[in-house]
Amino acid sequence: GTGRNRGLDLAGGEYVIFADHDDSYVENAFEVMYNEISKENADFLITNYYKVYERETVKEKTVFDGENVVVNSFKDDLRLFDIGPSIWTKLFKKDFLAENNIRFLEGMLAEDLYVYVYALLKSKKTVYLDDFYSYNYSIRDVDGNKSTIHIRNKKYLESMVNGYFEVDNLLDKLNKEEFFSNIFKRHFVYWLTSLVVSDISDAEKRELVVAINPLLKKQLAISSEFDEKSYLPLIDLILAEDYDKIVEEICKIKKSRARKDKIKSFFGLR
Repeated sequence: GTGRNRGLDLAGGEYVIFADHDDSYVENAFEVMYNEISKENADFLITNYYKVYERETVKEKTVFDGENVVVNSFKDDLRLFDIGPSIWTKLFKKDFLAENNIRFLEGMLAEDLYVYVYALLKSKKTVYLDDFYSYNYSIRDVDGNKSTIHIRNKKYLESMVNGYFEVDNLLDKLNKEEFFSNIFKRHFVYWLTSLVVSDISDAEKRELVVAINPLLKKQLAISSEFDEKSYLPLIDLILAEDYDKIVEEICKIKKSRARKDKIKSFFGLR
């Protein structure tokens, strides 16, 4: 977040966008985005993106299924909270960010989520182009050259938790706690999945679960379950704060997934 905030301070244009160093935009990305955001006089604009793997490039699928929307308030379409928060598909009016003091978290992760949520909550007009793929997101997964999406050590997972709490604090500050579940439901599944597939020690897993548990309990108080069936056995344990049992169950889930992956690999399934 520090580098992005510095860039924001130095930017002299009417609009700003933030890219990662190892990715790229399609040739007409900025032309299309600028034309749409200026035509609608929107505070910010969102596009879709390509996932670029070593052997193939695929289009990201979303709940909008090709539908483009223009809203005057996030309340007009809560599906916008289901869009990935990655900041590189978002074009902002610089003055909009400055006037609302929207800046990236520093020293922790979920900084993209924080800015995206903040912007959605404050925007008086938002454009989403689900049918326009502006960005090539490079996903690397080889030893010594892995995308951050594949990094699941304790520091990474803990940093995400810290960011989640900052997003929760933001909702409290803006009196928008009622949208907690809309924002977090998919992110908690992502975080739990990252914890399950990680190779960190059981003691580290326990420490992380203790840290995030207040947020998980808040989510379960709203929805009573997670959007992932394999995590159903965790629900009562989370509510009871039985951290040792939670870690045991997480290890069971990891072994079960490993067996399923072996079967898929044997039969040549993806």
